[in-house]
Amino acid sequence: MATIVTRAGKGSPLTNTEVDNNFTNLNTDKLEKSGGTMTGDLSFGDNDKAIFGAGSDLQIYHDGTKSVIDEVGTGNLYIKATELVIRSATNEDFIDCTTNGAVRLYHDNSAKLATTSTGIDVTGTVTADGLVSSAASEIFSNGFSGGETPALRLTNTSQGVGTTATLELIAGSADSASNTRKVVIENTSTTGSGSTLQFYTTPDGTNLYRRLNLHNNGDISFYEDTGTTAKFFWDASTERLGIGTSSPSNLLHLSSDTPIPLKLERTSDADSYISYKNTTDEWTAGLDTSEGFVISNSSSISTNQRLVIDSSGNVGIGVSSPSGVLHSYGSNDGGDLVSAIFHNQGGANTSTTVRLGTDLVGSGSRGTYIKAINTGAGSPHDLAFGTNSASSTPTERMRIDSSGNLLVSATTTSGFQSSSSESGTIVYAAGGIASNSPSNDVAGVFNRLGTDGIIVQLKKDGTTVGSIGSSTGYLRLGSDFVSQTHLIMGSNYVAPATNSGATNDGNIFLGSSSRRFKDLYLSGGVYLGGTGAANYLDDYEEGTFTPTATASSGAFTTTSNTGTYRKVGSMVYVHISIGIANVGTGSGYINLSGLPFAFATSGGAGQVPLIVRETNVLGDLFGGFLGNTPTDGRIHGFANSTTTVNPQTGDRFNISACYITS
Repeated sequence: MATIVTRAGKGSPLTNTEVDNNFTNLNTDKLEKSGGTMTGDLSFGDNDKAIFGAGSDLQIYHDGTKSVIDEVGTGNLYIKATELVIRSATNEDFIDCTTNGAVRLYHDNSAKLATTSTGIDVTGTVTADGLVSSAASEIFSNGFSGGETPALRLTNTSQGVGTTATLELIAGSADSASNTRKVVIENTSTTGSGSTLQFYTTPDGTNLYRRLNLHNNGDISFYEDTGTTAKFFWDASTERLGIGTSSPSNLLHLSSDTPIPLKLERTSDADSYISYKNTTDEWTAGLDTSEGFVISNSSSISTNQRLVIDSSGNVGIGVSSPSGVLHSYGSNDGGDLVSAIFHNQGGANTSTTVRLGTDLVGSGSRGTYIKAINTGAGSPHDLAFGTNSASSTPTERMRIDSSGNLLVSATTTSGFQSSSSESGTIVYAAGGIASNSPSNDVAGVFNRLGTDGIIVQLKKDGTTVGSIGSSTGYLRLGSDFVSQTHLIMGSNYVAPATNSGATNDGNIFLGSSSRRFKDLYLSGGVYLGGTGAANYLDDYEEGTFTPTATASSGAFTTTSNTGTYRKVGSMVYVHISIGIANVGTGSGYINLSGLPFAFATSGGAGQVPLIVRETNVLGDLFGGFLGNTPTDGRIHGFANSTTTVNPQTGDRFNISACYITS
């Protein structure tokens, strides 16, 4: 570089000689105005500017504290390079730009943001006062499984439980302070290192309502319209889903205090079903368009159908086209087929009831029922049947007990034939029938329609031993075991008969030598040995009477006078005992009176002679008679009826006699 030395105080131009003497290699060191190449430094002082452009558009300078590139004129400032790198004084990268490639921004010589063909790639955390996204903008990540750096992070640097990081999404309004058209996503810290993610919306432009909670333990809650109660809940620890409950007790738990509508809909007219499958079996339930609602034991709704409910509400079990409200069908050729089981798992004194009826008012308070009753230890069961009268609940009418006895209108066999006041009929499993009639009612009716004949036949070991029937409209009963021994109940008579009711005269005994009747009570007489009047015995009596005795002359007193009699027909047998307490003035013969029956006055009746035995004093025999005299009889001496006896005190006269009464 040439050096020019001027003369101090020189006021005139330099001479050529002076110029030549002061410049060295002027031709080789100069930079032409038209351009050239600098081989040395070009230094500018502070605030000395390198100015470019006709209008001083670009200025480069140092103002003493900083260096400035200042584009102050027309147009923009362009920096062009195949790869543009901006670095620090210590050669750390600030910005790195590559042609047709990425632009990278660095922090402490470490790339933090790079452009990509689809957007930007941020390494680290983005901290922003706000984030505004256009409808077409997106934020991408290459995935996050726990170890990678996330694509977007919003951080609240406050510490402690309950702090939140909030993301607001606003549509159609730039006013973030307003809840209008706002969706809020909020992360709230919980105990330990956990946090809960919550989502809010505003349905009214004023209030925020919680809609979704993602809990730190994996639980997920969806809220009802007010945002206060979780109604759709996923329990991550038990892997259960609750709808209407936050404590699901099953894999899927639906809970509601109102009817729970659950609807699965297929939009075409075709089968619609759900399959249930494990490693060994598969069942399918749903709608078969040709059958109705079906449960099948296969992956197909139309194969191995086990239950069908058709469009009429008929239920088929084992049959695809039920012909009744409930139609059960199975096959066990040569064996027993259990078509239905109704089971109450309770213990003794519990029951299982099947109700049948056409008007089951309320909770089945009308109609009939069949009831299985567990009656005690060891689970013995009775089977009961009930019906109802008009406007009443059903009551038990019949029962088959655990021993096989059939009880109609009765509930127990205990004491039924002895002490029971319960009405009804029992058919015993071991054989036999017992019937207690209702108060003042018939206990049993056997009615033969048509001709006379047997109504009830009685057998022993298959052999007929007797029968009850009708003959000419009358009751006939008896035995055919050896001979025809029957009785017919005619009009005001009972008579022996054959098994057809014909006359059976003089062939049937009433009792036998070793099978006697005890007492016979008759209001009329008995024909013995024949049917004529002479064979008629109309009376038999036994009794006592008190006889009286008087002296034919004077008077005496008597004591302990007794009399007994036996009357068979008109024949009277008497025994008389007369005691003389004090003979007094009594003498002559003794008159008797006070017989139980009067003497007959006709038919050959007359006086009956007596032989009288006196005991205690004389010990003599006397004569006498009974008959129609002024008195009923007399005791006299043997000579004649007026022979005196002359009784003495202490005498007792005993008389036995027989006479005919009228």
